[in-house]
Amino acid sequence: MERYRATLPFSRKDIIRARYLSVIVFSAVMACAAALLSIVSFPLFNSAGIPLTGQIVFEIAIASAASMLISLMMVFLAQPLFFRFGHMEALRLSVGLFAMLGCLAMATLSSSNPISNWLMSIAGANPDPAVLSCLCAGIAALALALCAISCAVSTKVYRARDL
Repeated sequence: MERYRATLPFSRKDIIRARYLSVIVFSAVMACAAALLSIVSFPLFNSAGIPLTGQIVFEIAIASAASMLISLMMVFLAQPLFFRFGHMEALRLSVGLFAMLGCLAMATLSSSNPISNWLMSIAGANPDPAVLSCLCAGIAALALALCAISCAVSTKVYRARDL
């Protein structure tokens, strides 16, 4: 497959960019679909009888966007591994990478960590839409930076790879 791709009239950089762009576009489409499905099905599964307000719709949209961005960051971390080692070896390595990152996140967000307490005080039980928007914008900025770094690393790795 890689040899066939190398014969196409596209540069390796174009192949990398197209892969990243397709991941971003499909993730955005699926996040929108998830938010829409959540909003439409909210009255069906709402046993407490809470009315669907603008605040709840906003929180559903922010939660969908934040989960999409976090998922994208995981993809951006693993993508250079796929270009360097191929699919099977990259799958093995990415599982270990994500297990390590999960342990690191749990240690960072433990209740004894002051950073975790600060983040929880910002989000709170009844968050302000402005705070949620800023947190989502911060996650988006981090995901965008990680995308740029990952794309640059993937391009270098793919160029150096012997096809």
